[in-house]
Amino acid sequence: TMLYMELDAGANVNDTYDAIRNSNFGEIHKIDLVSPRTGNSGHIGITLTLTLKKKLDVYSLEKELCKIDGMIFAVEL
Repeated sequence: TMLYMELDAGANVNDTYDAIRNSNFGEIHKIDLVSPRTGNSGHIGITLTLTLKKKLDVYSLEKELCKIDGMIFAVEL
């Protein structure tokens, strides 16, 4: 599963990565910083590739990711 997430510029990317890794959503394969797709210079864009645990669907994952401090939104690519 590949996701795009957008964070507030004040968010700590390392803390966000740790929160995702420690959340037990699944196995993270790749994470990259990218330009924010909204074009908002006050945001940080991240693409994330992971294998979800079988019982977790993408919609539930997106909802859970939005609970992380500084997360603006998360969508499947």
